[in-house]
Amino acid sequence: MKKTKIKSKTYKKNSRISELPSIKVEAAKFSKRIEKKIDSQKHGSKIERNLPPLVSLDDTSVVKKKPPFTTSMKKRSNSVATINVSGLYQLDKRQRFEIYKRRLKTKPAAKNTDEAVQLINNTLVEIEEQYAPKKDSKFCTINSKKYGRMHPIPEDRIKFNLDTGITEMLAVGIIIYVYGNGSFEIWTVSRGNFIPRKILTKSGA
Repeated sequence: MKKTKIKSKTYKKNSRISELPSIKVEAAKFSKRIEKKIDSQKHGSKIERNLPPLVSLDDTSVVKKKPPFTTSMKKRSNSVATINVSGLYQLDKRQRFEIYKRRLKTKPAAKNTDEAVQLINNTLVEIEEQYAPKKDSKFCTINSKKYGRMHPIPEDRIKFNLDTGITEMLAVGIIIYVYGNGSFEIWTVSRGNFIPRKILTKSGA
């Protein structure tokens, strides 16, 4: 038994010794590969890439054309569409009211109370005819509170205050004080913790 064990050990040693030349060859090949990589890095050799040619900024032939503007109705989820068929943005009440205030400032001044009341109502009708959506519009059917039409103040909402001598025009969220010389002021109505605020003043003639 001892002789067989000694023979097996000597056989394993001889097999390992016989494998040494092949291992040395592989190690030599590996070292040569590393040397080649080091030399290539030293000489600054880089892998060529297929990059597009440089184009000057003055070359108008390369400028991409923009797609034509489409005026079709766009549908948006969970929101009201804000572009109509003509391609213009639809204005809501708040935006139209800002235009209304600017338009009042450009109008000729009134001489008395009656002219001031007509100026206030007629200018509002003028703005709504120009910018408000129609009653059968999708904007009104979806959200009439935001895009609905603003109406002039009726006569039953125009009162003359005997104590102050000022004509008061009551509208939704605002009150207009009209003076005898044609001047008027637009104020917000106090609600809860909100304090009244003057948002427009126009002097008379």
